[in-house]
Amino acid sequence: MQLLAVKKEIMDFTYEKILNAWKCKSRFLDKEVEFRLMGIDIRPDLTREKALEIILHRIKNGQDRIEDQIGSFSEAYNQEWAEPEEGFPKLSKEEFINKMLLYAVNYEVVDASNDAITLYYSDSGFLGGHSFEVTWLSNDEMWSNLVG
Repeated sequence: MQLLAVKKEIMDFTYEKILNAWKCKSRFLDKEVEFRLMGIDIRPDLTREKALEIILHRIKNGQDRIEDQIGSFSEAYNQEWAEPEEGFPKLSKEEFINKMLLYAVNYEVVDASNDAITLYYSDSGFLGGHSFEVTWLSNDEMWSNLVG
């Protein structure tokens, strides 16, 4: 995963009332990713641009931890999902990580000093259309889930 290839672009935000979130799409890691910012009005000094800087900084500095969270499911995949005769070979941890495709990032402000970033990945078809999410709290707690 090439998380260090972050490019800043001018992003047009739109407000989505149903989610109470500011959204924008941008090229990130060589693909189009949707960024959603929720609850940023809780912190008067936090702009949309500053929230994006926080997201990109954490992703860049937490690359190894994010990859460890994703890669932790490679063994379960090999035991439960892999079917080489059906075109779904067993994968190394690195191969598993590289098949997951980031498509959305949520940044949610919980209160004046706490926030959470959730990264959403598609499985590129090898897990039957399931998604994978990694959640990272501002207190540095991190976990991941297979969803769908």
